[in-house]
Amino acid sequence: MKASHRLLISTVGLAIATTSLLASSPSWAKKKHHEQVVQPVLVTPVTQVGSIVEIARTSTCGCNTFVNVIQRAGLVETLSSNSQYTVFIPSDAAFAALPPATLQRLLRPENRLVLQQILSYHVLYGSFDSKKIKPGKIKTYAGGLVEIKFKKGYFEIGKAKLKKADLRARNGYIHIIDTVLIPPGLLL
Repeated sequence: MKASHRLLISTVGLAIATTSLLASSPSWAKKKHHEQVVQPVLVTPVTQVGSIVEIARTSTCGCNTFVNVIQRAGLVETLSSNSQYTVFIPSDAAFAALPPATLQRLLRPENRLVLQQILSYHVLYGSFDSKKIKPGKIKTYAGGLVEIKFKKGYFEIGKAKLKKADLRARNGYIHIIDTVLIPPGLLL
């Protein structure tokens, strides 16, 4: 018999013997198996904060009119996205201070682009809490510039005063203001 043939028979015999040994000794096989199992890592779930729109819908925000208006303007998806924004939301009282005919006119479908311009003027790219906001002119989502001024104990954005600051959303910050901002040059 050739040496290569004998080697093949010996190798097959050894493989059969090893398999038989493993099959007849399950506790040894289990022990080996457990040594290879990776123990799971316990992860503490992180509570997610809602989007800007979800936070604006809450009763503590006082932004019901804003939510209605952004729905009409088609901006809910933008302000619910994962992009980071800072939004100066006019309070319900700020919208109520507009002449009723003006708000009704803006809510008409043919004025959707004008409404989008106005609402986008309240939005900044990036997530800024009140401590990170600096005085000066800042470019808005609408493309125009809005001026931020610090006064004694408060700050103004355009002609609006900050009423409530730093409402945290997963995609940015909300700051409540007392006036609806109108982009310069936009006639209502």
